[in-house]
Amino acid sequence: MTGFAAFEHGGNIYAAAGELGLALETVLDFSANINPLGLAPGLKEQLASLLDGVVHYPEPEAAELRQALAASHGCVPESLIVGNGAAELLYLLCYACKPRRVLVTAPTFSEYEKAARAAGAEVAYLPLAAADDFALPWDKVKAALAAADMFFLCNPNNPTGTLLKRETVLRLADEAAKEQCFLLVDESFQDFLPEQEKYSILPDLSRLGERVAILRSLTKFYAIPGLRLGFMAGSSALIQELTTKKDTWNVNFLAQQAGLWALRCGDYQQESRAYVAQAKQALYAALTALPGVHAYEPTVNYILLDMKKTGLTSSQWRERLKRRGILVRDCANYVGLGNFHIRVAVRRQDENQRLISALKAELK
Repeated sequence: MTGFAAFEHGGNIYAAAGELGLALETVLDFSANINPLGLAPGLKEQLASLLDGVVHYPEPEAAELRQALAASHGCVPESLIVGNGAAELLYLLCYACKPRRVLVTAPTFSEYEKAARAAGAEVAYLPLAAADDFALPWDKVKAALAAADMFFLCNPNNPTGTLLKRETVLRLADEAAKEQCFLLVDESFQDFLPEQEKYSILPDLSRLGERVAILRSLTKFYAIPGLRLGFMAGSSALIQELTTKKDTWNVNFLAQQAGLWALRCGDYQQESRAYVAQAKQALYAALTALPGVHAYEPTVNYILLDMKKTGLTSSQWRERLKRRGILVRDCANYVGLGNFHIRVAVRRQDENQRLISALKAELK
């Protein structure tokens, strides 16, 4: 698939509400994977109290936020760069490193390919087989890395939910280093994991060298996609190079302040992880009980569904559910998936039940 449709995302609730003639708050958006608990307690009031601050330029390198992120993740501020969402940093990395050939798994997050092509790189695919639950094909990894300058790995993978343990990612980093291939590990959804230490390589940053970087998003876990906030961790040399090439004021004042506030909300963080852990299993169980629906077991806050045995395509499901005021992610534009996969987010229990009821009604 090529062109604009190849890079469409979920979360366009504005267009759907306008098309359906509904108020935004009445549309249930299962197409965007955002924390179902919403904003951290007190964040709305905190931002409102700081509105007068927007008359000043934001801090150019988000120094205070970088300090807080470094303290939270056990690294040094010099190893971090903050971005206008994690996606901005993908483009910045490709612009700065100028890879000739970028390797991505198929399926995976489409912005990797878009960022690579925007920088003039060729894109190669490492196919993940549904029959193997989209596991990384180690028999093909070495040759694929040898033929690439840069590899984007999403862990857990979007949209499949496939999750690699820390030891496995470190092994991959070793293989990439041998082949002189830069490795970018996208850990954007790992904040939802109760035991991140089993999966994140962020604690290993200081020994990973200059050809590995780690990407994180704050917009998903802290439910602030409209503010846009993410960060990348890497060697001080890489971060310095990226800093010299970024827009001076790339992260706005309110986004920086939202990040500082959210990082202090420890109870909210624990409650969010516990809620998603329970809600995802309940939703998964309800989905697997539906006739013709094959759900892949979730690891974080979204679930990939194969709807082929229902007799309807992903686009048909998208339209039928949209008429009921429910948005789901049509995965037909993911390289490596066909026309029968949709992805649904994990939301609040009553909202998840509304999705199940709508699916049941359509299946009848």
